[in-house]
Amino acid sequence: MDHLFKFLQYKALRRCALCCYYLLLATLLSIPSFAQHNTPTATAPPDSLEVQLILAEEPQKMQLLLTLSEMYLERDPDMALNRAKQALTLARRINDKRSEAIALKNTGNALRHLLSDYEAALDYCHKALKITEESEFKLEQAEILHLIGDIYYEVGNSYKAIEHYMQALALAESLTLYPVAVDILNDIGRVYATLGNDQKAIEYHKKALRISKANEHVPGVASSNYWLAITYTQVGNLDLALEKQHISLALRQNLKDIEGQALCYLAIGKVYHLKTDYDKALKQISSAHQLYGQIGDTYGRATALNQMGAILIEKKEYEQAINQLKLALHFGEQLNNKKIIRDSYEYLYNCYAGLRDYEQALRYKDLFIAISDFIYGEESERRMAELQNRFEIEQKESEIAVLKKDRQLRDLALQEQANFRNFLIILLVLMCVIIALVLYLYRNHRRSNLQLKAVNEQINSKNGELQELNATKDKFFSIISHDLKGPLNSLTSFAGLLINHTDALSKDEIKMLATDLDKSLKNLLSLLNNLLEWSRSQTGNLDIKAEPFDVRDLVYANAELLQRMAENKEITLRTRVPNSLTGFADKNQMNTVLRNLISNALKFTEKGGKVEVDVNEWKDAIEIAVKDSGVGMSKEVLAKLFKIEHKYSTTGTANESGTGLGLMLCKEFVERSGGIISVESEEGRGSIFRFTIPKHKGSTEPALAI
Repeated sequence: MDHLFKFLQYKALRRCALCCYYLLLATLLSIPSFAQHNTPTATAPPDSLEVQLILAEEPQKMQLLLTLSEMYLERDPDMALNRAKQALTLARRINDKRSEAIALKNTGNALRHLLSDYEAALDYCHKALKITEESEFKLEQAEILHLIGDIYYEVGNSYKAIEHYMQALALAESLTLYPVAVDILNDIGRVYATLGNDQKAIEYHKKALRISKANEHVPGVASSNYWLAITYTQVGNLDLALEKQHISLALRQNLKDIEGQALCYLAIGKVYHLKTDYDKALKQISSAHQLYGQIGDTYGRATALNQMGAILIEKKEYEQAINQLKLALHFGEQLNNKKIIRDSYEYLYNCYAGLRDYEQALRYKDLFIAISDFIYGEESERRMAELQNRFEIEQKESEIAVLKKDRQLRDLALQEQANFRNFLIILLVLMCVIIALVLYLYRNHRRSNLQLKAVNEQINSKNGELQELNATKDKFFSIISHDLKGPLNSLTSFAGLLINHTDALSKDEIKMLATDLDKSLKNLLSLLNNLLEWSRSQTGNLDIKAEPFDVRDLVYANAELLQRMAENKEITLRTRVPNSLTGFADKNQMNTVLRNLISNALKFTEKGGKVEVDVNEWKDAIEIAVKDSGVGMSKEVLAKLFKIEHKYSTTGTANESGTGLGLMLCKEFVERSGGIISVESEEGRGSIFRFTIPKHKGSTEPALAI
């Protein structure tokens, strides 16, 4: 039963593939006869095409003959051979090489189906292949290689089949013929399944499925899922087989492919049969039987009826099984298909044996044995013929190999004769190369000298820049030394007063000196901290640990830290920050920047003034602006900000002292984090310092004021 089922599967799918492929072939070749004469395609009935053949001119007649030889292949191989030979004669008469190659291929294919004459079939195919190779008809070459692979597969030479399938696949992929490539990949998968290499079979069917999906080739998706399911059934993975068959069935229903649907129903029924779910199996196979009835496929109906009979026997419903099997036997006798008749006899014998009708059981058993012996004899003869053909094919291949070896020896002798001539030519070329190389080296030497001169000039320029930077650093350190000298002198003076005049000082005076001493120490500590941070940033020892952080928390924390300083000067400190705004930078460095800017704003704002911190969100960044209503700066002062060679420091509105390094640190930290810092100011109208932080992610909500 299995061999009939598999034969039915391959027969139907192959017929559909051939029709689709031929239509694709005609389209790609842009055959004039189709465009000019509106020749019916391969989907028209053969009888209609035969009528057109009588009235057609030669170019259109050629295409009709080729189409008919394809269509008759399965149903009437004798007629297919006749039409293919007519096409071959016509192609040679009008010197149409492409049509000649196709006609040779179709002739070989007809001989393969009609007489199982594989040697003659291969001979015709190799003649066709030679024409396509000489004329570079890549599309036809792929089709012929595919057919040669089919022939080798049928004679049992699976490895030769795979070799030719692979060559056909390479051509199909180079021409981006994805439907053809999918068909070949599925055929390779079938060969590997026959060899028992199920893993390889599944691999090739899955590759075919991927290509079909990528190119939205729905028939290919359906076919690949179908063959995957067949392989999964073979390895016993029945649940996955069912899943793939249902996918294939749904696609074929959308395509209105009735024969394909029937195949899927049969395959699904077989899976349920293996799972011993007999009711579902019968339902699926019954659906297949109905579809075969719609398209008048007697062979398919007989196969489905025999399969239903086998299931009903296992359910011990013998009477119902007999009805199905006798109808299958009737169809088998109509078709004169001995294998269907044999299976029907076997199942009927089992039915009557189950009913204990031993007379009928014995009758069908005798019929089963008789037809089995007859089939065995026929198959033995066929296998002998196949073995003979295979032997002759291998013998011919051996002869071809010997001829190739002789030709290689002749080619080698000719090559040796040409070697001396080639040696002289090479010697002459070598001398030319040496002369060219000397010229090249000379020019390269001159170019190298020019490049070296340019590099030296660049080095001299860099040396000048380094000297200028060193001078700037020296100036900066002299400024720092001067800034350190003031607080240290103050500390020395305060210490001298406390040591030498402690007894003469009152408690309030000592407290005042301690307060001044504390200010000097804090100023000195701030200067040293800023100097340390700046030097670390310049030497590359300052680690930048960028991380997401909440900008709202950053602003509020610094505002709260400096709130007391604002209250002491009766300054209003306000912030406006959107919710859920996340920056991405070194949080500690951004704390330092914001703290310095707010502190400076408070320092240079008069009592009763105000300082505002506004945060705005842009496309890729977050801008923080620190605004004050303080004394502002002149254009000359603005030009000196953020520059090491012009370190600028002034006292605040309450005589607060500064280190002068704070803004340079702010600039360094902001730019290292990928941001920008800027300032806007006018004397007497306050200042606005803005800097940006890279945005991480988040959303903006209405701003809140505190």
